[in-house]
Amino acid sequence: MTKLIPISDVNFDYIGRVENYSNDLRLIIRRAFGLDIDVNYSQKNYFTGAGDRELDDNSIDMIRKIYERDFDMFRYSTDPHSRQLVA
Repeated sequence: MTKLIPISDVNFDYIGRVENYSNDLRLIIRRAFGLDIDVNYSQKNYFTGAGDRELDDNSIDMIRKIYERDFDMFRYSTDPHSRQLVA
């Protein structure tokens, strides 16, 4: 969450994403330590619909407001059904 991290004050070389955890971690290890290793992180990408069942429109709006800066800085869509990054 960008409110907790002074992200605009730090020059990051790379910001990994949970969606690409294995590939991003492998790249970070290669850049930091010069090692080329396989990162075997088993990630299950499936939609359960839990958000639709648990979050009403007011809750979704509250999440959008709280994390608005995060969505913008990291190019995530504010549409809860979108799986795509914003261009």
